[in-house]
Amino acid sequence: MARWDIARTQELIALRHGELQLKLSRPCLRSVTERLRHARYHFQEARALLKLQIDDRLETESIHVLTWLTELEARDEFDHCLMRVEANSLACAQAVHSVADNLAHVVHFALGFNLISIPPRESSVSFLTVKRLVAARPKYAAVLESLAELADDVSFGEMTAIVNHSKHRGIVEPRLSVEPPGAERPYHLEFGSFSCGGRDRAEQEVQQVLAPAYAAASSAVVNTGIAINALLSDAEAWI
Repeated sequence: MARWDIARTQELIALRHGELQLKLSRPCLRSVTERLRHARYHFQEARALLKLQIDDRLETESIHVLTWLTELEARDEFDHCLMRVEANSLACAQAVHSVADNLAHVVHFALGFNLISIPPRESSVSFLTVKRLVAARPKYAAVLESLAELADDVSFGEMTAIVNHSKHRGIVEPRLSVEPPGAERPYHLEFGSFSCGGRDRAEQEVQQVLAPAYAAASSAVVNTGIAINALLSDAEAWI
């Protein structure tokens, strides 16, 4: 997989736009990579909790014994584990989701959209507004292509719906599905069903939502960064 040279991006921003612009860019540049690290951390934490609570005990105990608990203390311990799994699963989704707007700010400062004659208001800078600015400039086609790939990615869209619903209306609860039909494992963790924008969304396995959405965000970050470096290095693009 191609790599994005972020250090080179910083050098090019300073050369093209000056040190103040580099200062504005640095938090965004850090965030697009750190948010992906945060997402990996939360996903691994959720998996580790389920491994300790269920997977490591399946050789000697059935899934029903482990999940259908009647003793109060054991039930409380299990519920606390599931709460932590839910918190980490949602935090993973939110971290991946935030990459889009963090990446938009990288583009915003790297391409100097805050320096144009009528810049967008700071509060209005978002993935969609930056994508529109890029689309209006044919020389930025490579950046637009990488942003469009993320905008059009189905898995990222599904995850975005879960994050937005959880943020604004109510948590799309990650929960255990015991002995799901056709599954190789005796259980899986799934986001529950919900309605959004007039559309009913069925239950989806958490990993099948988060893994492809993470891959799409990670690819967009790298491809956008490479395209930015190519643009900032091309003197003719700034004539």
